[in-house]
Amino acid sequence: MDWSTLLSAFVGGVAGSLVTGAVGWLSLRQDRDRVRRDRQMLDAEVVADADLLLMDVYPPRRGLNLDPTPGAESDRWADLIQRATKVSRELVRLAAGHPDNAVRKAASDLSSAVLRAATRSQWHVRDLLANRDASQSLNSAMAEHEGATAGLFKLRQAVMAAGAPKQLMWIGRRKAIRS
Repeated sequence: MDWSTLLSAFVGGVAGSLVTGAVGWLSLRQDRDRVRRDRQMLDAEVVADADLLLMDVYPPRRGLNLDPTPGAESDRWADLIQRATKVSRELVRLAAGHPDNAVRKAASDLSSAVLRAATRSQWHVRDLLANRDASQSLNSAMAEHEGATAGLFKLRQAVMAAGAPKQLMWIGRRKAIRS
C-alpha cells in the first residue's frame, strides 16, 4: 500500500467536504438573512399603520380640524376607532407570534396604548364640541399620545434590530480588538 496515495485521497476527501460544508453554510446564512428581511418588511407595515393612526388622532390636530356639522365628527371618529382597533389587533398578533422578545414586548405595550390615545383624543373632541373646558382633556389626551408615540419608537427600534443581519462572533471580536 502506498501511503502517499492514501494520504492524498484522505486530504482530497476532507477538502471536498469542507468546501461543500462552507457553501452550504453560506447558503443557509443567506436564506436566514432573506427570511429576516422579509419578516422586517411585514413588521414595517404594522409600524407604519400605527404611525399613521397616531398622526391622525393627534389631539391638537383633531381639535383644529373640528367639524361642527352635526354627525360629521361621529362619522370621522367611527372610522378612526375602527382603524385603531385594526392596528391594535395587528399589534396583538405581532406580540403573540414574533420570534424576537423585544418586538413582542414593544408590540404588546403599544397595542393598548394606541387604543387609549385614540379614545382620549376622541374625548377631547367631544369636550370641544360640547363647549366644555377642554384643557384637562387635552392634557390627558396629549399624555396618552406621547406614551403611544414613545411605544411606537421602541417598536420601530426593535423591528430594525430584529431585521438586521446577525454578525459572526469572530468578526465582532476582531472589530472590538481594533477599537
